[in-house]
Amino acid sequence: MKLKPLWPLLISLAFISCNKQDDSKIISLEGHFIPAQSVEIKPLVEGILSEIHFLDGAHVEKGELLFTIDKAPYEEKLEAAHLKKLVILKKMQIAAENADRYRSLLLHSYIQESDYRQSLLELTLHETALVESDAELRFLQLQVNNCRIVAPFTGVIGKHYIDKGSLIHKEPLALLNEVDPLYVDFFVDESFFASLNNLLKTESNPTILINDSVRASLLFLDNTISNNKVLLRAQIENKEGKFCPGQKAFGKVTLPR
Repeated sequence: MKLKPLWPLLISLAFISCNKQDDSKIISLEGHFIPAQSVEIKPLVEGILSEIHFLDGAHVEKGELLFTIDKAPYEEKLEAAHLKKLVILKKMQIAAENADRYRSLLLHSYIQESDYRQSLLELTLHETALVESDAELRFLQLQVNNCRIVAPFTGVIGKHYIDKGSLIHKEPLALLNEVDPLYVDFFVDESFFASLNNLLKTESNPTILINDSVRASLLFLDNTISNNKVLLRAQIENKEGKFCPGQKAFGKVTLPR
């Protein structure tokens, strides 16, 4: 399941006010909530989508079953591979017995050494076939396992893209967002870079006030300025689900002069 960038670059506005009592300044910022993790759920095998195990918009736990693909075709291949391995094991057993018998005959000079070497070669070929058979079994078992698609992390699952009974070819099935915690991204004017950078380095737990109601921890200030803007990222707890990815966020940061 490949992570995919889902949120566009969003330019923020900054406003400044001064606090005369402590000679500090407050920067007001506008940004957006971003999921801590976001992934499009994709199948690793092709087949008929046999079950959808969630309701659109539901909260799902890490490891929870989301989709089931019909595994019957893969189980048939796996069973055939097991039978193939049994045949190889039987042939290898016979080859090993022949090699032991030829070694005994060679010790009594009843056969030529080339005959004994040929028996060893046949045994080696069957041993190689056994190794290849084990590899095939592991691959087929993995395909059977991949018919069950589970949530890679805890989050909120969106609308399913494909209905039950459809033939799928590794296309996206749904979008899963981690919404607790959430990131809050602000793109700040480069003129504030030095002050914000100093704040992050000197404060043990720098915070930003979000929507005049909750405190978020400032995580980092990006090391690259683009179009005169720099990314400032905060993290906020969202256990009650008050905020949603893509929603606007308004923040206030107090900077000492």
